[in-house]
Amino acid sequence: MKKSSFSRYRFPAVAAVITGKVSGRTIKKAVSEGAGLLELRVDTFGQRGIRPLVESIKGIRKIKGARAVPLIITVRKMEEGGGAWISDKERAAIFKALMPYAGLIDVELSSARALKEIIRLAKKDKKAVIISHHDFRKTPAEAGVRRIIKRALSAGADIVKVAALAKSAEDIKTLARVALDYKNLIVIAMGETGVLSRVFFPALGSLITYGSATGSTAPGQLKLKKLKKELGFYGII
Repeated sequence: MKKSSFSRYRFPAVAAVITGKVSGRTIKKAVSEGAGLLELRVDTFGQRGIRPLVESIKGIRKIKGARAVPLIITVRKMEEGGGAWISDKERAAIFKALMPYAGLIDVELSSARALKEIIRLAKKDKKAVIISHHDFRKTPAEAGVRRIIKRALSAGADIVKVAALAKSAEDIKTLARVALDYKNLIVIAMGETGVLSRVFFPALGSLITYGSATGSTAPGQLKLKKLKKELGFYGII
């Protein structure tokens, strides 16, 4: 990966997940609580017009302190936890319109073929591409997780994100082994059993951990302030 893609960012990092109606108060709160990244879950914004979305992003960039915080643009498909059903064509148009404001984009592995032009455009514009996989039912066998990573890299990922529901200590161990074996990976064990992964997996090499600035978007996701406190207590970030 070219140096300009994401080596300018400091990892591990905490991303504040921004959902629903974007307000200056929410963004200021996320920045003041130490968010290193802002993940804009555009699928939850409730506004689908390109112009209002662009104006919303421009508004974020005018908020004191927020200009220096890189944005992850995410338009999550409903099948992987998205907030609304949006066609691939419409998602592509949203990604393209918001690309100039993004530091990173997040595209699901299951959408990589449909959004391959967006991945190509992001690379051309030197934006880091996160290709993600979410399993809300289980943690796949370790061999399966490794196949997911291989497929995501083949699809053009700069960073691969694997988030899977953990039901046991063995699931945590599976994901921890994977986190130790790869570079440029985000690994999250979702659910109550996996809460500790959001604090300790960054110590194993996972690049980003996510905290909610508004409502939780995944099982076991911690509030941003609490997550930062825990990470600081253990000297991880």
